[in-house]
Amino acid sequence: MADFVIWPAFRDLVVQFPQLQERMAWLADLSMYIRCEWPYALEDALKPDPINGTVDLVELAKEHIWNLECWSVGPSFRKFVMNADVYLQIRDG
Repeated sequence: MADFVIWPAFRDLVVQFPQLQERMAWLADLSMYIRCEWPYALEDALKPDPINGTVDLVELAKEHIWNLECWSVGPSFRKFVMNADVYLQIRDG
């Protein structure tokens, strides 16, 4: 399950504490509430290829999604991991 964790410090915690791999409620919560903060309109993140019609991300969007500071989970994640804020970014409200 550690393969699904994008934050290195939290991934290390999951590996160090096997009980986190047994009780998976934290992973369900993370999956439901993970968010990448994109401050622009969604259509500004996409660019269609005029030749074949495929859609790709613009360079700024690609840079944005690779920045861990842009990713967060919901506040409900705190009930699963003690000191969760140390390991990943948690949104307020």
